[in-house]
Amino acid sequence: MHKYCVAALIIFLACFPYKSRGQINADSAFQSVEKMIQYLWNRDHDSTYIESFRDKLNVRLLAVNKYTFFTLRDKVNNSSLAYRPGTGLNLGFGVTYNWFSVDLAFNVGIREDKIPDSDFFDFQGAVFTTKFLVEGALKYYYGYEINNVRDLNIEADENIRSDIRTINFGLSFLYALRYDKFSMKAPFVFNEIQRRSAGSPIFGASFNSYTLDADSSLIGPSVAEFFNQPLQSLEGVNMLSVNLNVGYMHSFVIKERFFLTLGLIPGLSFTAGDYATENRVPRNFHLSGMTKTIFALGYNSKRFFGGLQLMADFDLYRLEKQMHLISGHGKSKFYIGYRIKRR
Repeated sequence: MHKYCVAALIIFLACFPYKSRGQINADSAFQSVEKMIQYLWNRDHDSTYIESFRDKLNVRLLAVNKYTFFTLRDKVNNSSLAYRPGTGLNLGFGVTYNWFSVDLAFNVGIREDKIPDSDFFDFQGAVFTTKFLVEGALKYYYGYEINNVRDLNIEADENIRSDIRTINFGLSFLYALRYDKFSMKAPFVFNEIQRRSAGSPIFGASFNSYTLDADSSLIGPSVAEFFNQPLQSLEGVNMLSVNLNVGYMHSFVIKERFFLTLGLIPGLSFTAGDYATENRVPRNFHLSGMTKTIFALGYNSKRFFGGLQLMADFDLYRLEKQMHLISGHGKSKFYIGYRIKRR
């Protein structure tokens, strides 16, 4: 046993730079960390494809609309029921300089559809670097309404569901393989310009936790006949999923200043959880799927820029064969801004 401990100690010391008397070289360790940070945050880009404006301060005005929904789908009967909470328009501003960028938007009560006794908290954040995109979401919604009432002729007293609650927490990491010619920051952070059309394969991983709960069945009596069990008596869902993502993004540059960015990044989900009817029914580990869509359209010049962004995630949870819960969330953003050169 002793000889194995000595061998392990020798291997451990050999893996680290050291000075005389066995001391770890702090400078070498710091340089290794610094190189790793430089690799993650910086890149040598092709200037014929990407033009940098990191030395300029840009300011912008924003109009942001966040949304979330879930849909219960019975493929046997070809029936679905879609729910969404109240919506509103947020107004705010954004600032970007060098590596720092932040957008702040506030609910001002414009175009707000109110549901009695409803409440919500919705944080959706994204960090764009030269090579990768990190996103995080934490959302709580209390109070939903049925969004496809006309399709199913639902009774008026079943349309509003103030008892439905959802909690969603998610994290994702995406990496752009061809970051030397394709900029994720140009259509979203605005401290770069995509000068020529280019795209990149995107790969990464994500995690999502989803909880849905109601005081009674999510399917009302007036439409229960269009759904089979367990959807007829479904009252809640709890799911955890880990996703592996592979997709593609491309920016089309039109007449040097106009751009269109499209991205489709599907994922294979490893999911487990349970759902509730009269009893809790476990859903052991199974495969499902998710999809991330990215869209940006706008004008980007050396001084002025503006346009529209849309980012959305869709998660598919399999309750039983041919019976699914689809959860979606995202946000759209309209912006107009100006770059200020430092003196």
